[in-house]
Amino acid sequence: LKNSLAPLVLIGGGCAGCEDDLYSFFNMCNIPAICSLRGLDCINNSYHAFMGMVGEYGSYTAKVAAYNCDLLIVLGSRLDDRQIGYDISEFCPHAKIVQIDIDNNEIGRKVKDGILIHSDVKDFLQYFSKHCSPSAFTFNNWVKALNDCKKKKDYLIPTDMCYIANRTIQHILELSPKESIYTIDVGQNQMISAQILSKRTS
Repeated sequence: LKNSLAPLVLIGGGCAGCEDDLYSFFNMCNIPAICSLRGLDCINNSYHAFMGMVGEYGSYTAKVAAYNCDLLIVLGSRLDDRQIGYDISEFCPHAKIVQIDIDNNEIGRKVKDGILIHSDVKDFLQYFSKHCSPSAFTFNNWVKALNDCKKKKDYLIPTDMCYIANRTIQHILELSPKESIYTIDVGQNQMISAQILSKRTS
């Protein structure tokens, strides 16, 4: 991480229950983050370096971040085909991949030549926080470049089409209290909701 210029964290469902440790990690390192579908509940959309969901239905900026990063830290994600595609060599092609997972059946299943750490994500994050100095990391230029990309490209919704699904879900988000819980069935609506809805409370 000290030698990286463009690191990235991929948050998976395995981060559930350790959000406080996750935010401590981000506050210490200022690293951009992307997430899987199951990782959406684990990060607040207000985190300044959150670039959205990665994968087939993911955000443009999340894909740009994955393609251009030089280090990918995978926290509790199995890296399924919907996230990375069917050719692992084309996913994060310039990056060293570090995968942290507690499930022996998932760790290393897709990543063969990366650094594999068999650990609960919470234990890993707490260990990292104890042994690393916040002053050791600064990635401001990388974060700024991704945020500039995010402002221009992510999930643009046409203003002249009032009744498309994206616009409808955007209105629901705008009208809902921050503490709202959304229940979504499986299908295209699930993917659109994952793109538009965001976690706005802790």
